[in-house]
Amino acid sequence: MQHEVMVYDSKVTGIAFSKCGKFMASVYLNGKLVIFNIERGDCKPVNNKEIESPHQIYAGLDFSPDGAYLANIGTNSSMITIWETKNFSLRW
Repeated sequence: MQHEVMVYDSKVTGIAFSKCGKFMASVYLNGKLVIFNIERGDCKPVNNKEIESPHQIYAGLDFSPDGAYLANIGTNSSMITIWETKNFSLRW
């Protein structure tokens, strides 16, 4: 896993695991949101997004209890971005 995240050459500012044990998401200081499928065991990224986070230290990242959605703090502190984990498209 260490070698996988080193490719983004940036500090991790947030990390979350889905309660179902399928995904791990991490946010990097350079604005990358990367989703890994940890259920497969190889920890390969399944998707990555460019995001703007208002916080350089913490990205406020979490999965819904059923693992169907991933949420993060949006471009300003009063907005939350929600992604579907089925295809990682922007939901709200």
